[in-house]
Amino acid sequence: MYQRILLAIDRDDSYQQALAEARYFAVSSGGILGIIYVHHDADPDTRDAQAILQAASKAVGEGIVVETHLLESDPVYGVSGIAQAIACTAREWEADLLVLGSSGSCGLKRFMDDSVAGLVVNMIDISIMLVRPQLK
Repeated sequence: MYQRILLAIDRDDSYQQALAEARYFAVSSGGILGIIYVHHDADPDTRDAQAILQAASKAVGEGIVVETHLLESDPVYGVSGIAQAIACTAREWEADLLVLGSSGSCGLKRFMDDSVAGLVVNMIDISIMLVRPQLK
């Protein structure tokens, strides 16, 4: 079973569904949950990013070991820089499972070409769970 579950979150509140899935795996396996956020704004102030990480960590609840990591990516590199930061952290942290939220946009080609998740899939060789937002 997965012992080191890494969850990548962003500002979008849709990460809540991905958080629930990552939490499920951590509880089921007694594993560690790592939560990462890639700060890629030109503004060097990271207080918003830190607040998002803190809220996600708090939402996990009791009984799970949680580590949070604030990563940096130069905005000049766009989604490629974000994907690279996530992939490098997954390798360095020795994650068994990477959980990513997906915007739910249509089309495999668009997914593979234009999304952080699509780029990360090609950068690492661990299990990846893509969590789509629930339809309302």
